[in-house]
Amino acid sequence: FNETLFLYFVAYFCLGLQAIIHVSILVVTLRARKKANSVAAPEDAKFLKSRSAEVEDASIQRAHRIHMNTLEAYAFFLPAVISFLGSQQGVLYTSSTWSWVAALYGSFFIALWTISRIAYVPIYALGLQPWRTILFALANTSSLALGVYGLIAALVNFWPFS
Repeated sequence: FNETLFLYFVAYFCLGLQAIIHVSILVVTLRARKKANSVAAPEDAKFLKSRSAEVEDASIQRAHRIHMNTLEAYAFFLPAVISFLGSQQGVLYTSSTWSWVAALYGSFFIALWTISRIAYVPIYALGLQPWRTILFALANTSSLALGVYGLIAALVNFWPFS
């Protein structure tokens, strides 16, 4: 059993789940807009004979904030994952034991981020505090852990650029 393949499987599986989450959030936003008979752009309102969303319902605003928050989270998470996965190719992993430790570390934080973000969506939609903040912190801590690991591995593997 190859630990690098395991790590890549977890990473790509979780990224695939993220795509499904993103589409799900889009569907929630569209349903809220349909229920309120509201569209985002004035030209769409004229074309679809509905009202313009200059002042949107609270449910539409919340769905939009969930959507934007998820997009913003990707900006922190994806570079961290790429940095971590790139570090797997370095010379740091000379022993099988260390490879497994690194693979489990990465898999844990990638999965924790994914689970946190999946749970974050309905928690945010329902306005449940402090759970929303806790899940937000878990996801960001996961991104930070992956990014710091990738940075350290890059320094160890490529210093002094030889």
